[in-house]
Formats: sequence, structure tokens, C-alpha cells
Amino acid sequence: MAFISLSYEYENMIYMIRLIYLLLLSLLLSVSAFGTTIKIATAYPEGTEVVKSLRALDAELRQQTDNRIKLKIYPAGVMGSDEAIRRKMMIGQLDATVSQSSAWTKEFPGLRVYGLPFFFDNFDQVLKARTDFDADILRLAEDSRFKAIGLIDGGMAYAMTQEPVVNLDQLQRQKLWLPADPALLYYASEFNLKAIDLNLSEITTSLQTGSIDGLIAPPAAVITLQWHHSLKYLTNVPVVYSFGVFVISQRSLESLSEQDRTVMMNLTKASLSTLDNIMVRQNSQALAALDKLGITILEPTDSEVQTLKAQAKIIWKRVIEQGLIPEKLFTNLRTMTHGD
Repeated sequence: MAFISLSYEYENMIYMIRLIYLLLLSLLLSVSAFGTTIKIATAYPEGTEVVKSLRALDAELRQQTDNRIKLKIYPAGVMGSDEAIRRKMMIGQLDATVSQSSAWTKEFPGLRVYGLPFFFDNFDQVLKARTDFDADILRLAEDSRFKAIGLIDGGMAYAMTQEPVVNLDQLQRQKLWLPADPALLYYASEFNLKAIDLNLSEITTSLQTGSIDGLIAPPAAVITLQWHHSLKYLTNVPVVYSFGVFVISQRSLESLSEQDRTVMMNLTKASLSTLDNIMVRQNSQALAALDKLGITILEPTDSEVQTLKAQAKIIWKRVIEQGLIPEKLFTNLRTMTHGD
């Protein structure tokens, strides 16, 4: 009888183990069926190349992983500004973003080096720098919480105004809108510029009412947002290089299997490379497009340009001394682009 009792208990234990195994397997299959949804937000509007690229990436991820990875895309700033999106990623409300690089310079100071005022003389220098230094900057753009996967060209930003501006004194008299970027606002204060903080939706009305006299922005953005209708002049000296960045939380990446993580990284990098090439082409053509749209291109004298660059060099030095930019990265980039 004891033998029968033990045999029954053993069979019952085996049955329970099998039942638990089947339940766990069912749970795993259920999770696999639902997949992982990565919530990604951006301020870029629907219909822009950035959002179209994200939707194409979503479709490819679903196809390549049998729907194990999906993107939930929040475009047009529905999750707030770039800074608001960053805060939501900090608390896990969002997983990823395509935003202006300035939103992530606290986490990744190396991103600041491309955005120094009057650092690049022309777009060819930008392309040369990015070919050699993007990989270094992305290696620095990773910590235990977040990872920057790729950079996206935003174009050279220029001063565009309603009155002619060909020197620093004239620029200082303008009420200018600049993107709400702490670094840009700091640079503006060092140049004694009158920077006005506005939402994008307020800019056209502000130009029409005289609340602002101009702005500093890439020509492609000015055309896309139709601001050129309220502007007359562009000062042909690149003020700053603007670019975006794709950032994802390490938590989201670690939630994927090793195989799916590899697929996610490879497809995202390929998508960003294609998008970057499209943006480079569009931005390189935008200056000529503004000329055709009736914007007068003004050429400052060499003396005026050197005055701007001399002031900029003082700012570069301060930024490096404050530890806001890796000095070695700056030195290597400056040597490569300018030979000094």
C-alpha cells in the first residue's frame, strides 16, 4: 500500500510539473504573439521625411520579426517638445525618439561639438566631418540608460530677417526667434542677440505683427513651415549646424531577444542612413530654392565674417573650459576641418 501511495504521489508531481511547464509555455507564446511595442515620439509633423521613415521602419520591423517588434509612433509633438519627450523617456513612459540633438547634450556632451556657432564655414566641411567623426560621437552617445543609434542631417542654420543684416551690429538690433535650445540661447547671449522664445505655431504671426524681426533656422525648415513668406533676406554665413538624433532606452533594447535586438539595430541604422542621405540632399538644395522664392541673399564682407568668428572662438574656449564638450574631440575635429 505504501508503494502504491508513493507511486501515486510521484505521478501527481510529474503531472503538476507538466502542467506548470505547459502554462509557462503558453505564457511565453502569448507574449511572443503580442510582441514588443516600442513607443517612439517626435516633434516632426506627419508627412515629413522623418515620420515617413519611421513608418517604413515599423513596417519592415514587423515583417522581419513576424510582428514581434512594432513601433507606436507619436508624431507632430503630441507628446510635447523634445525636452518633454526626453523627460518621458526618463520615467519609462516613452521608449525612443527622433529629436534635435540639443535635447540630449546633458546625457551625451559629444553631441555639442557639431553645434558650435560659426564652427563650419560651409556644408562640405560638415560632410567631411561627419564621415570621419559620426562614429566617434555615437560611441560617446551611450550610457546605462540610453543609446543614440544614428544622426540625421538638419542643415546649416542661417539668419533670415525682414531688414538687411550684414554685420554683428545689425544682427544685434534684430528680435530673433531661435529654437528653444539652452546651448543656442547661451551662444545668443554671448553675442548679445535678442532671442525670443516662441512655439513653432506662433512664428508666422509674430513675423507678421513685428513681435520678431527674423529667425535663425535651416532654409529647408523655413520653406517647409512657410516662414519665407514673411522674410526678405538671408545672411549668407552659416551660423550653426543643426542635426537630429535617434535615441532609444537601453531598457527597451534589453527587453528584446538577442536575435530581435540585432534585427532592430541593423534595420534602424539602415533606415537612418537612408533618411540622413535624403535630408542632406534636401538641405543642400534649400538655399538655392530660397533664392528662387524671392529671398535676397546677402554677402557680408570678409572683415565682418572674421569679427563673428573671433567672438565665436572665445565662446568655444569657454565651453571647453567648462567641460561641456570633450576637448580631444573638439581638437581633432577642428584640426581635420580647418587644419589648426
